[in-house]
Amino acid sequence: MIIWQEEPFGTCPVQATGWINDRPFYFRSRYSHSCLEIANKPDTNRDPKTVISADDAITYELKEYNDQYVAGYITKDEAKELIIQFANRITNQSCK
Repeated sequence: MIIWQEEPFGTCPVQATGWINDRPFYFRSRYSHSCLEIANKPDTNRDPKTVISADDAITYELKEYNDQYVAGYITKDEAKELIIQFANRITNQSCK
């Protein structure tokens, strides 16, 4: 389940924040990569922006693009779909 703090917005980078299964996440798409950082443990009181480069966060590369600058211009719908696909994958697995 995704709870959005901020749905995908912006350009260079496209960003989004929220919680997936109560774990705070930060999504960023820029240069040639779309990545998502997510906390190891559930914490609905934690601001999702605090997972950026945090020691207790895991970074996942969701998509790599062939062109160096394409990722910063993906549509908001494409960003949302990448996040939803990731959430569905980890929901069907055992989350820590």
